[in-house]
Amino acid sequence: MIVHHTVRVLVGLAVTGVFVLQAVGWPVLPGLRQLEDLAYDARLKLTLPGGVDSRVVIIDIDERSLREEGQWPWPRGRLADLVDQLFDRYRVAALGFDVVFAEPDPTDALFKALARGPLGEEARLRAQLDRLRRELDPDRRFAAALRDRPVALGYVFNTPGSPNAEIQFGQLPAPVAAVRELGPSAIRLVEAVGYSANLPLLQDEALGGGFFNSPLVDADGIFRRVPLLIRYQDRLYEQLSLAVVRALLEQPPVEFVMGTGYGAGEHGRRLEALRFGGFTAPVDESGAVLVPYRGRKGSFPYVAATDVLAGHADPRILDGAIALVGATAAGLLDLRATPVQNVYPGVEINANLVVGLLDQNFKTRPPY
Repeated sequence: MIVHHTVRVLVGLAVTGVFVLQAVGWPVLPGLRQLEDLAYDARLKLTLPGGVDSRVVIIDIDERSLREEGQWPWPRGRLADLVDQLFDRYRVAALGFDVVFAEPDPTDALFKALARGPLGEEARLRAQLDRLRRELDPDRRFAAALRDRPVALGYVFNTPGSPNAEIQFGQLPAPVAAVRELGPSAIRLVEAVGYSANLPLLQDEALGGGFFNSPLVDADGIFRRVPLLIRYQDRLYEQLSLAVVRALLEQPPVEFVMGTGYGAGEHGRRLEALRFGGFTAPVDESGAVLVPYRGRKGSFPYVAATDVLAGHADPRILDGAIALVGATAAGLLDLRATPVQNVYPGVEINANLVVGLLDQNFKTRPPY
């Protein structure tokens, strides 16, 4: 009996010692992080709130919408109609796009091709083509639909090691701050080297914008954390969910909550949270949060984009809600592996983040 008790004590001390040494930076067990991730997944599943949160509605580019409206990308005029329907008919409170509009509408290329052909050789006809191009420009129509509305456009940041990482395409939205405002803590943030963003015409008219990709995928391919900030050159940019909430709140500034003590590093301060418009989001040293998953796919209402365009959507679902436009159609490849489901729509990850920001209910992993 005494021997068994001694063995249990020794095993307990050994396990405790392993965790303590790992916490202070000694790589005692390379797989310890994976064990902690599995334990986190188990705790998360046991505490899922479940149910459907109707504050965020996903405008779904699903298979039926593609059948009825045509293959993606849709003409910008149709997207302008989608935005007008959501705000004028269904009275949504704010809108975010979990897609990027990096290329001009194909109509523009058609007019340019005509201008380069025989029609463009005659000055009068070339002038008429230019006039028609301006009048029928779908991108300008889409931009006009975004104007003076709480809309955040999505885009993609490229990090070192990704294909064509240093490409710079489109226009970034306004940054939330300069890197110098965060001081030495900015060193540990995810750093981008390039981006694929929206057409300048569209981004100029949108109220804001945010990146929707996350380079913080864990070693097992699971999306547990998402950065709310990424640094690019000497500026800081926000994640799409934060951009949507700030658009809803009429763009309050982002303030940085700094901490001292354990884990603060050689400079004595570390980033602990972001504060905006009375809301606070705790973040880790990478500026990231643990995604507050509500449950499996379907934890938020889904409305087919084609039903919004046709005016067939239930107005009670959309009235006053935050709308996120995203894709669940398998061919558009916006599906992720998460702790709650192996195949999970990327747009619903952002829906969870939006609600997490509104409720300030993120789980946190303290530095110790």
